[in-house]
Amino acid sequence: MAWCALQTVTAGAPGAEARRLRKLWDDANLLHGESYRKTGKPSRKAREMQEQVGDYRSLLVLSHQLRTTSLMPRIEIGESAEDSERELVVNELIAKRRALLGSESVAGTSRMQPENQGKLLAYWPAENLADGAAEYSSIGFFDQNNAPPWDTWFHFSNGRLLAWVPNVLVPLVQEGIDVNPEECIQWAEWSTLSSLET
Repeated sequence: MAWCALQTVTAGAPGAEARRLRKLWDDANLLHGESYRKTGKPSRKAREMQEQVGDYRSLLVLSHQLRTTSLMPRIEIGESAEDSERELVVNELIAKRRALLGSESVAGTSRMQPENQGKLLAYWPAENLADGAAEYSSIGFFDQNNAPPWDTWFHFSNGRLLAWVPNVLVPLVQEGIDVNPEECIQWAEWSTLSSLET
Protein backbone atom coordinates (compact mmCIF):
# COMPACT_ATOMS: atom_id res chain seq x y z
CA MET A 1 0.00 0.00 0.00
CA ALA A 2 2.78 2.41 0.91
CA TRP A 3 4.52 1.88 -2.43
CA CYS A 4 1.33 2.17 -4.49
CA ALA A 5 0.40 5.37 -2.63
CA LEU A 6 3.59 6.95 -4.03
CA GLN A 7 2.79 5.95 -7.63
CA THR A 8 0.58 7.72 -10.15
CA VAL A 9 -2.56 5.62 -10.35
CA THR A 10 -5.49 6.69 -12.49
CA ALA A 11 -8.51 4.95 -13.87
CA GLY A 12 -10.06 7.89 -15.61
CA ALA A 13 -12.47 7.33 -18.45
CA PRO A 14 -10.72 7.17 -21.82
CA GLY A 15 -11.10 10.19 -24.06
CA ALA A 16 -13.42 10.35 -27.05
CA GLU A 17 -10.76 9.17 -29.53
CA ALA A 18 -9.73 6.23 -27.33
CA ARG A 19 -13.40 5.22 -26.96
CA ARG A 20 -13.87 5.45 -30.74
CA LEU A 21 -10.81 3.28 -31.42
CA ARG A 22 -11.85 0.75 -28.78
CA LYS A 23 -15.34 0.48 -30.32
CA LEU A 24 -13.79 0.08 -33.77
CA TRP A 25 -11.57 -2.75 -32.47
CA ASP A 26 -14.51 -4.45 -30.72
CA ASP A 27 -16.68 -4.15 -33.83
CA ALA A 28 -13.87 -5.60 -35.97
CA ASN A 29 -13.60 -8.59 -33.64
CA LEU A 30 -17.35 -9.19 -33.94
CA LEU A 31 -17.12 -9.02 -37.74
CA HIS A 32 -14.22 -11.50 -37.73
CA GLY A 33 -16.26 -13.88 -35.58
CA GLU A 34 -19.28 -13.66 -37.90
CA SER A 35 -17.09 -14.15 -40.96
CA TYR A 36 -15.38 -17.22 -39.50
CA ARG A 37 -18.74 -18.74 -38.58
CA LYS A 38 -20.18 -18.15 -42.07
CA THR A 39 -17.18 -18.64 -44.37
CA GLY A 40 -14.32 -20.01 -42.26
CA LYS A 41 -12.23 -17.00 -43.30
CA PRO A 42 -11.35 -13.65 -41.71
CA SER A 43 -13.25 -10.54 -42.72
CA ARG A 44 -11.45 -8.11 -45.04
CA LYS A 45 -13.52 -5.22 -43.69
CA ALA A 46 -12.65 -6.19 -40.11
CA ARG A 47 -8.96 -6.27 -41.01
CA GLU A 48 -9.26 -2.76 -42.47
CA MET A 49 -10.97 -1.59 -39.28
CA GLN A 50 -8.16 -3.06 -37.17
CA GLU A 51 -5.59 -1.33 -39.36
CA GLN A 52 -7.26 1.99 -38.53
CA VAL A 53 -6.68 1.25 -34.84
CA GLY A 54 -3.10 0.08 -35.36
CA ASP A 55 -1.62 -1.75 -32.40
CA TYR A 56 -4.46 -2.63 -30.02
CA ARG A 57 -1.97 -2.34 -27.14
CA SER A 58 -2.24 1.43 -27.51
CA LEU A 59 -5.75 1.02 -26.02
CA LEU A 60 -4.31 -0.52 -22.83
CA VAL A 61 -3.88 2.74 -20.95
CA LEU A 62 -3.11 1.07 -17.59
CA SER A 63 -0.36 -1.19 -18.99
CA HIS A 64 2.42 1.03 -17.59
CA GLN A 65 0.82 1.92 -14.27
CA LEU A 66 2.13 0.11 -11.19
CA ARG A 67 4.90 -1.47 -13.26
CA THR A 68 7.96 0.40 -12.00
CA THR A 69 10.87 -0.40 -14.31
CA SER A 70 13.39 -0.81 -11.48
CA LEU A 71 11.14 -3.47 -9.91
CA MET A 72 10.58 -5.48 -13.09
CA PRO A 73 10.87 -9.17 -12.21
CA ARG A 74 13.49 -11.23 -14.03
CA ILE A 75 10.83 -13.67 -15.25
CA GLU A 76 7.24 -13.28 -16.40
CA ILE A 77 5.36 -14.78 -13.47
CA GLY A 78 2.61 -16.07 -15.77
CA GLU A 79 5.03 -17.89 -18.06
CA SER A 80 6.22 -21.45 -17.50
CA ALA A 81 8.15 -21.58 -14.24
CA GLU A 82 8.37 -23.64 -11.09
CA ASP A 83 6.51 -22.27 -8.09
CA SER A 84 9.80 -22.14 -6.17
CA GLU A 85 11.19 -19.76 -8.82
CA ARG A 86 8.03 -17.66 -8.77
CA GLU A 87 8.25 -17.38 -4.98
CA LEU A 88 11.90 -16.34 -5.19
CA VAL A 89 11.09 -13.68 -7.81
CA VAL A 90 8.27 -12.23 -5.68
CA ASN A 91 10.54 -12.15 -2.61
CA GLU A 92 13.26 -10.39 -4.64
CA LEU A 93 10.73 -7.80 -5.78
CA ILE A 94 9.54 -7.22 -2.20
CA ALA A 95 13.13 -6.70 -1.03
CA LYS A 96 13.84 -4.21 -3.85
CA ARG A 97 10.61 -2.33 -3.14
CA ARG A 98 11.42 -2.19 0.61
CA ALA A 99 14.87 -0.76 -0.18
CA LEU A 100 13.40 1.85 -2.53
CA LEU A 101 10.81 2.83 0.06
CA GLY A 102 13.60 3.26 2.65
CA SER A 103 13.55 6.97 3.30
CA GLU A 104 10.21 7.76 1.66
CA SER A 105 7.58 9.10 4.01
CA VAL A 106 5.06 6.34 4.57
CA ALA A 107 3.75 7.45 7.96
CA GLY A 108 0.28 8.21 6.59
CA THR A 109 -0.08 4.90 4.80
CA SER A 110 0.95 2.88 7.85
CA ARG A 111 -2.12 4.16 9.71
CA MET A 112 -4.57 3.43 6.87
CA GLN A 113 -6.99 0.56 7.22
CA PRO A 114 -6.03 -1.64 4.23
CA GLU A 115 -9.56 -2.93 3.68
CA ASN A 116 -10.78 0.67 3.31
CA GLN A 117 -8.12 1.51 0.72
CA GLY A 118 -8.42 -1.39 -1.69
CA LYS A 119 -8.98 -5.10 -2.20
CA LEU A 120 -6.88 -8.24 -2.20
CA LEU A 121 -6.44 -10.13 -5.44
CA ALA A 122 -5.34 -13.74 -5.85
CA TYR A 123 -3.67 -15.01 -9.04
CA TRP A 124 -2.79 -18.61 -9.88
CA PRO A 125 -0.19 -18.35 -12.69
CA ALA A 126 -0.13 -22.08 -13.43
CA GLU A 127 -3.87 -21.93 -14.25
CA ASN A 128 -3.45 -19.08 -16.74
CA LEU A 129 -4.60 -19.58 -20.37
CA ALA A 130 -2.98 -16.34 -21.62
CA ASP A 131 -5.91 -15.43 -23.85
CA GLY A 132 -5.56 -11.66 -23.32
CA ALA A 133 -9.23 -11.12 -22.46
CA ALA A 134 -8.53 -9.84 -18.94
CA GLU A 135 -5.75 -7.60 -20.25
CA TYR A 136 -8.06 -6.00 -22.81
CA SER A 137 -11.08 -5.70 -20.49
CA SER A 138 -9.04 -4.14 -17.68
CA ILE A 139 -7.38 -1.76 -20.20
CA GLY A 140 -3.98 -3.12 -19.22
CA PHE A 141 -4.16 -3.65 -15.46
CA PHE A 142 -3.67 -7.38 -16.12
CA ASP A 143 -1.07 -8.45 -18.66
CA GLN A 144 -1.40 -11.03 -21.46
CA ASN A 145 -0.86 -13.79 -18.88
CA ASN A 146 -3.53 -12.37 -16.55
CA ALA A 147 -0.87 -11.26 -14.05
CA PRO A 148 -1.52 -8.10 -12.04
CA PRO A 149 1.16 -5.37 -12.15
CA TRP A 150 4.24 -6.24 -10.11
CA ASP A 151 4.14 -3.11 -7.94
CA THR A 152 1.06 -4.62 -6.28
CA TRP A 153 2.53 -8.06 -5.46
CA PHE A 154 3.17 -8.89 -1.82
CA HIS A 155 3.14 -12.68 -1.32
CA PHE A 156 3.53 -15.95 -3.20
CA SER A 157 2.99 -19.45 -1.80
CA ASN A 158 1.17 -22.66 -2.69
CA GLY A 159 0.93 -21.62 -6.34
CA ARG A 160 -0.89 -18.37 -5.53
CA LEU A 161 0.26 -14.77 -5.88
CA LEU A 162 -1.42 -12.16 -3.70
CA ALA A 163 -1.63 -8.54 -4.79
CA TRP A 164 -3.23 -5.38 -3.43
CA VAL A 165 -5.56 -3.36 -5.69
CA PRO A 166 -6.18 0.34 -4.91
CA ASN A 167 -9.87 1.25 -4.74
CA VAL A 168 -9.68 3.47 -7.83
CA LEU A 169 -8.79 0.41 -9.96
CA VAL A 170 -11.28 -2.06 -8.46
CA PRO A 171 -13.97 -1.59 -11.17
CA LEU A 172 -11.47 -2.18 -14.00
CA VAL A 173 -9.99 -5.20 -12.23
CA GLN A 174 -13.52 -6.57 -11.87
CA GLU A 175 -13.93 -6.19 -15.65
CA GLY A 176 -10.86 -8.39 -16.12
CA ILE A 177 -12.03 -10.97 -13.60
CA ASP A 178 -15.44 -11.16 -15.28
CA VAL A 179 -13.96 -12.26 -18.63
CA ASN A 180 -11.41 -14.71 -17.21
CA PRO A 181 -12.85 -18.17 -18.06
CA GLU A 182 -10.24 -20.22 -16.21
CA GLU A 183 -10.80 -18.15 -13.03
CA CYS A 184 -7.08 -17.80 -12.35
CA ILE A 185 -7.74 -14.30 -10.98
CA GLN A 186 -10.18 -13.77 -8.13
CA TRP A 187 -10.78 -11.47 -5.22
CA ALA A 188 -9.39 -12.76 -1.91
CA GLU A 189 -10.80 -12.21 1.57
CA TRP A 190 -8.78 -10.16 4.07
CA SER A 191 -8.90 -13.17 6.39
CA THR A 192 -6.50 -14.83 3.92
CA LEU A 193 -3.68 -12.78 5.43
CA SER A 194 -3.88 -14.57 8.78
CA SER A 195 -3.05 -17.92 7.18
CA LEU A 196 -0.09 -16.88 4.98
CA GLU A 197 3.06 -18.98 5.01
CA THR A 198 6.13 -16.91 5.76
